[in-house]
Amino acid sequence: MGFKKHVKVWEDVLKPEYDEKAAPSLWEVVLGEAPPIYGDAREFFRRTYLTSSMKDAIESSVKAIKGEGNRVLILTSLFGGGKTHTLLALYHAFNSPEELAILNKELAGKVAELGGVKVIVLDADSEKLVPHPKMPYEVDGFTIKTIWGMLAYRLGRYSEIETLDSEDSPPPSPQKIRSLLRGQKVLILVDEVVKYIFNMRRAGLLRTYGERVVTFLENLAKAVEDTNTALVAAVPVELKREESYEILLAEEAYREDAQKVYRALSRVAARRITPVTVDDIAQLLRKRIFEFVPESVQTELYSVYSQYKDLFGDESYWDFIIEETGRRLGIRDTYPFHPKYVETLYEFISRSKDLQKTRDAIKITRKVVRGLWRSSENPEFIMPWHIDLKNPDIRSYVITQSYRAFDHILNKDLVSSLGALGNVKKCSRPELALNMATFVFLKTYTYEAFKEAIKPFPTLYEVALATYEPGFFANYKLQPADIRDVLAEMEQNLVFLQTDGERYWFTLYPSAIEYAEKRGEELLRARRIELYAEVKKLAEGILFPSATGRGGRAEVPVRLFNKNNCIVVGYGDFEDPSLLVKDDSSVKLVVFAKPGVNEEEVKKVVLNYGDRSRNFKNTVVVVYADPNRDFEQEVLKFVAKYKGAEVVLRELEQYYA
Repeated sequence: MGFKKHVKVWEDVLKPEYDEKAAPSLWEVVLGEAPPIYGDAREFFRRTYLTSSMKDAIESSVKAIKGEGNRVLILTSLFGGGKTHTLLALYHAFNSPEELAILNKELAGKVAELGGVKVIVLDADSEKLVPHPKMPYEVDGFTIKTIWGMLAYRLGRYSEIETLDSEDSPPPSPQKIRSLLRGQKVLILVDEVVKYIFNMRRAGLLRTYGERVVTFLENLAKAVEDTNTALVAAVPVELKREESYEILLAEEAYREDAQKVYRALSRVAARRITPVTVDDIAQLLRKRIFEFVPESVQTELYSVYSQYKDLFGDESYWDFIIEETGRRLGIRDTYPFHPKYVETLYEFISRSKDLQKTRDAIKITRKVVRGLWRSSENPEFIMPWHIDLKNPDIRSYVITQSYRAFDHILNKDLVSSLGALGNVKKCSRPELALNMATFVFLKTYTYEAFKEAIKPFPTLYEVALATYEPGFFANYKLQPADIRDVLAEMEQNLVFLQTDGERYWFTLYPSAIEYAEKRGEELLRARRIELYAEVKKLAEGILFPSATGRGGRAEVPVRLFNKNNCIVVGYGDFEDPSLLVKDDSSVKLVVFAKPGVNEEEVKKVVLNYGDRSRNFKNTVVVVYADPNRDFEQEVLKFVAKYKGAEVVLRELEQYYA
């Protein structure tokens, strides 16, 4: 039964205008400019999956405000990794703890017990929350010019540092900042400060101020020690450990500033939290897309897998196994998404140079689900191939700037943005071939130039698991066994699809088939006469085979037609063929290996011998191309590919000699 009957989609998912607000800015919520689904605490928590990291951030902030544990929390992930959403959760949790109870009553109680916490948001994407010397913020008779001036103002103590609130002044010392915080319970949320510093540095005139902001952050981190303050800052970096080394990764443009900010905040006993891990992706998608998902659903999927283990593998293949943690996500964990949907989406988004992890995973999935919801389709599961590559809106998230070269591959082998099928149409079941190719493409295109198979590339088992969807197979009257057959056809017809016999992948490097086709196209353009001559030779090779000749077959002892009673007429042979055919009682064969032969020309050969009527009319057999068929498309183009393949074969032999 289709998933639409079991789930309820959030209304905003069906509204495309909300796609770009899938990850709202913190400042929009603070200033009351965000949609209610983010600005209203209750609506926000209804759509939020409380990750273990988010819970950790809230609990750690509670402890810090009580004067316990680490006072500095650094949210680390590259862009789109859930940092802002975690800051929003903190903002709503401490401003409206009663609404947090929707997710966790115990946690809400801990926040509520604190009472009187002042939440200060320093979102540097808004001059109203974080001004700078060239764009100050005027309020209550003050003109606030710096980030530290805004902090003091929000604490109600601006007058105490007003003399330091200028472009030319150094930031306040840790002792001074600590004096501003004394006697208050404070939660400070910092977002987009790396971009802010980058812009200051790039502005030239504000370069010195940008450097002072880094110093201020370091002083602030030192100042919150021994206070009832929690400082939570989002920094777009990712830490990877290789052997005994810790490597700090950041977006290329912001690398220098991101590293400076991270190190400034880390000089004290800071705690690092990764907002969203791969373990959270499935639950996060379910919570953000669906208002209701049943705890369990009946499916015959595993029964089919068990019946065709030679195709789907054993149970160890059926789930999404998270390599980093070893956790297994099965149908129950991911429904209505198939585990392979979550795996595939995570694979290409986390590897893409242009996409923003969680943020774009949500955006793409909104588009996928909306497309299915509005269509007549009602699959049992949302599959990887529902990421519809002929939909320009979805395709633009796959073929991003760094992967433009793959657009040609999609057009050639899969499908264009206008819906025109590529080489998959040459397969006996093109709709199945497209689905399979879509999965393999999404799983492998971000590896770009690999000529050899590597472990992440899917096997037959994985292709089958990502392809089989009961509703689709029933609608198209397909059987699971068709997967293997069509995959074999794809190997022959898709020029950019590679296989080592075990794994499958798409590569930027065209296959030998592609090279042969290109050589053939060159021959069609420039050397057509040679191709027509080759058509005649091939026909002769079929008619007069030898052990070493073009026919490739051993010569047979007895043949009805041979070189003595068979004539092949090629393109450009202008001699009257009727004169070449003897007028006697023996059987003769005339083969027209050229286009444009009509019935009159055939009759002339059969009925005439030159200018006179033939005496033995019933002894002549004529074979010619059907005038209603396209000779150039069906014969000449094939011969061009044949000759192109010969050229490529010679080149490969020379290369590997």
